[in-house]
Formats: sequence, C-alpha cells, structure tokens
Amino acid sequence: SKPIVAVKSGRSAAGARAASSHTGALASLDVAVDALFKESGVVRTDTLDELFAVTNLFAQQPLPAGRRVAVLSNAGGPAILAADALEARGLELTHLSDELQAMLAEHLLPEASTANPVDMVASAGPDQYAACLGHLMDSDEIDSIVVIHIPASPGGSGGVAESVEATVKARGGSDKTLIAVYMGGAPDSADDDVDHPIPVYSYPDSAAQALSAAVGYSEWRQKEEGEYPRPDGIDRAEAEKIVRRAIARVGKDGGWMTDVEVQGLLSAYGIALAQTHVAHSADEAVALAADIGGPVVLKVVAPSVLHKSDSGGVVLGVSGGDEVRAAYERVTGIAEDATGAVVQEYVAAGHEVIVGMTEDPLFGPLVVFGLGGIFVELMQDVAFRINPLSDLEAREMIGEVKAAKLLSGYRGEPAGDVDALVALLMRISALIEDAPEIAEMDLNPVKALPPGEGVRVVDARIRVRPITGAVLPSRKDLPGRMLEPGERSTLVSDVDDKGMLESKARRLEFATISWNVLESAISISLGIAAGSLALIGFGVDSIVEIFASLVVVWHLGAGTGEANHPARTRIALRLTAAAFLLLAVGLSIAAVSDLVSGRQADESILGIIYLGITLIVMFGLSLSLI
Repeated sequence: SKPIVAVKSGRSAAGARAASSHTGALASLDVAVDALFKESGVVRTDTLDELFAVTNLFAQQPLPAGRRVAVLSNAGGPAILAADALEARGLELTHLSDELQAMLAEHLLPEASTANPVDMVASAGPDQYAACLGHLMDSDEIDSIVVIHIPASPGGSGGVAESVEATVKARGGSDKTLIAVYMGGAPDSADDDVDHPIPVYSYPDSAAQALSAAVGYSEWRQKEEGEYPRPDGIDRAEAEKIVRRAIARVGKDGGWMTDVEVQGLLSAYGIALAQTHVAHSADEAVALAADIGGPVVLKVVAPSVLHKSDSGGVVLGVSGGDEVRAAYERVTGIAEDATGAVVQEYVAAGHEVIVGMTEDPLFGPLVVFGLGGIFVELMQDVAFRINPLSDLEAREMIGEVKAAKLLSGYRGEPAGDVDALVALLMRISALIEDAPEIAEMDLNPVKALPPGEGVRVVDARIRVRPITGAVLPSRKDLPGRMLEPGERSTLVSDVDDKGMLESKARRLEFATISWNVLESAISISLGIAAGSLALIGFGVDSIVEIFASLVVVWHLGAGTGEANHPARTRIALRLTAAAFLLLAVGLSIAAVSDLVSGRQADESILGIIYLGITLIVMFGLSLSLI
C-alpha cells in the first residue's frame, strides 16, 4: 500500500546501435526498466532532487483524486510557469466556475485575476491567501492546489506560510493535495518541533514534477486489474513445427525466418495477413497477381536484404502482366542472392502501425506498439510493455502513443479499428509466450482498417534461435498457474511432437509405481524374515527385537512420503504399512517370549548383526522415497 520511488541511472542508447530490426533499434537499454516500473506502479525519478521532491509530497499529503489543479499566486510570471509545467506533464488547470471566481474576487483588488491560475497581485498578504485558499479547499471543482508566493518585502514568506498552515489546520486537514512554492526560500520555523504538513518547493517545476508523479501513482492504484484471456483459433502444434524447421535451417546461431515460415507461423495464431504468395520467376509472379486480382505489391526475397524499402526492394500498386513482370525484374535485381519475390495484395487503406517484440537480457520479451511505416525509428512514437500482456495493458499501449489520435479519426480522417489492434497484441503476446525461441519480431507496417474491418499485417520479420536449458517462467506464471486442458508448459522447448510430454509423464508415473512396489516387496520380505527368526527362536535379544519393531514403524511413518506419490502408489504403500504393523505385533509377542524363556548371549550378537543390516537397508530405501 506504500508507494515506491526509485532513481535509476544508466539511460543509454548505445545498446540500440547493434540492433538489426526496427523494434530492436527502438528498445534502448532503459526501455525495459521504464516498462517494468510503469506496470508495477513504481515512481521513477531521474535525479536525487526529484526523488526527495516526490517523497516529500507522498509523506505529507493525500494522493490526488484527479488531474484538476488550481494555482494560487501573488505574481503572474511564476503562475504562468507553473501552469506550463503542470500542463506539460498532463495535468489540467481546470476552468473555475463563475460562482467560485466571484467568491475569490471578494477578497482581492480589482486588478487581480480570478481565472486559473489565480493571480492575487503582489500586494496580497496572509489574509488574502487564507481567504482564497479556504474557498479553493472547499470547492469540488479541483483536486489539487499549488500555492506560490514571491516575497514583496524583506520579511520573506514566513507570514504567508503560517497563514496557509493555519487555514489547513482550521479545517482539520483537507482531501485536496496541497503543495507550496516559496520562491524566496523556505520560511524558517520558530519551533523546530512544529509539524509542517505542507511540502515546500523552491520553484514551480519541482512542484509540478512531484504533483504529476503523485497523480500518476494515484491513477495506477485506481485502475482495474487486467486479464490474460487465451485467444481462440490457435494451432500451437503447427506453430511449433514451423519454428523447429526454421531453427534446424538457421542453425545454433539463429537467424531470420523465411517469408513462407513467417506467414505460416502468424496464420497459426489467427493473425490476418494481406494475401501473400512467393514467386520464383516473372511468369509465376504474373500468374499469382492475376489470382489475387487488383493492384499488388512486389517485395524482394533475399537473405541479405533486411529492410526492403531502404534497398529499393519494394514496388507498390502494380497491376497488369507487363507492370508485374517489370516490377519482378526490378526488385530481384537489387541483390545477388535474390531467390524470388513476394507477390502481395495491395492494402491501400488504413493507418500504418508497428507491432513488434525484442528480447531484453534481464526482463525477457518486450512488446512494442507505435506509429509504423518507414519513419518509425525517426518518430519513435512507441510504447513498450513486458510480456505477457493483459487486455488492459494492450489497450493502454495503444492510447499512450501520439498516433492514437489518428486512430480516433483526426481532423475528419477515417478512424482505425482499435479493438482489432488490441486483439492483435493479445495474439502476439500468446505467440511470444508459447514460442520462447522467438528472439525478435517486426510487424511493420500493420494496416489498421476502419472500425469493424480489422487489421492486415503487410510486412513481417521474425528471428529465432535455439533454446538451451530451462526457459524463465512468465510473469503470469508466478507464483503458480494451472495449465489449461491440453496446454503444454513453456519450460520445455525441445518437444518433438504433441504427445511427447504426455508420454514422458506416463513413463515417469509407471517408473515411480514400479519402484514403490519393488520397495514394498523388499520391505515385506525383510519383515517376514525378522518375524520368522524371532518366532523359531533363532536368538534375537528381546530388547533388540523391540527396537527392530520401532524401526519398522518409523520406516512406515517417516520414510514413505506418501503425499508425494500418485494415488495408485499410495494404495500400495498403505497395504505395505498394514503388513508392517502386523509384523511389528508379531515381533513384540516374540520379544515377550524371549523375556520368559531367556536367550544366549552369542545368539544375541547374531541378532544385533542382523538388525544392523536391516537398519541399513531400510534407511537406504527410506531415503529413496523422501
């Protein structure tokens, strides 16, 4: 329930220099930390000054109920600086109602401004601050108040500070978040033991930064928890086969999947692509274009060409046999290792966005969403989250980027299908979760069609590499999550077929039951041997036999570990326990008989040796089951 404020150093873009994809270039070394803090509600600050400014507010004031702020000042310049700083951080200087402005005007000179920010002019003193602050505190039009004072006399801000604190105490506190900016310096306290409940800052920027952090944390606390629904229509087995074939082709160092592999993998997860085929000759390209109908796009297929648009490997909107043939010769001519060209449906409508993924060495997969197209790295209008995504996080990512206004229909332009983009992000999240071999992914551009028409992935690139050892559990797997019916754990990445895990589980259960049955048979045999020796008078001392009986009972109670075994194994162990108890009774009767009849010392020595061997065998069997 307590806020966490952190200073994180090490912001650097050096790690993006070696990235080969758009998503990798966008994900600097610091992006993962920002994503983690945003999801977990940690307030991040860049400097120690900001750290103490934020914690000072958290320690002394209630969390803001909203983003509406009122500024009360005796100077117009600092008030405007505060307004700029607050609005730059997403806070709202709400318009004050005529009734509230009239109440404020009753205490101010005619030249004062009662609009927000409230400029009481330089002559305003403690009485004016107390009266106007009281009206603002009583109003339900605002959530936070920033009080600013510049000393107009050598006396400093002491009188105003005392008046502000007295106003707050007279009302028994306030549900408003109240902070003060005394630009002449914090007033000296006549009594160091007096509690000053109002955080004080030297400049409006510091106050705005602290208040913005408090508002963000308050909103994080109030937001609903998201869910992790499993998208339907997923063919996970087919996707695993495609990934395994790609890894077998690229080798241990990993590499990029072919266009055919990418198309098959995305289709297995129900992700809509523009109609796409691969042609290996100009004649084949013409035939495929005719089958698609309408304008098409041709893209070079070559291992050496990563960004096709940058290399001139893309021709848009061609139609007719001659144009398609010329376009094929053009795109395949840019690379010596070209093996053909992609012939794709031309999707002219829709807003271009990017959906991607990159692997962070510490935090795992990062999912990105933002403004797409060829300017994605230039604009860097993107949002990142750590995978897996909840449904709310997916929608938040879309709303964070500036391009979200385009998706809402900016200046008469058609809107985009936001619901379909959320569904796309959830399917990508599921794919990343199911296939830890994916190291990097770019879906750019993705065309967001008008509402109700869905999305189309126009270009996609996926890089895979083999996984060795265990895969770290996902965020939603902690502390534990039951697998869905038929779902397989992501901790195993070298599965050859769909039934391998089930087969391994059956073999493991059979081996466990077989070992316990064998152990039970050995224990019963030892118990029968011990009881028989005692009953025929072989010469086991009575005290030794009583101790042997206790060992048998201990073996049953502490050595079996029944709770860790399957149901059929527990039945076998319980039957063994019943046999052991009967044998223990027999040994006890034999021990009493020994006390009556008496035994020879040399026979007791043989009994002790026998007991030692029995103890060692039983102890070893017990350890195997603990």
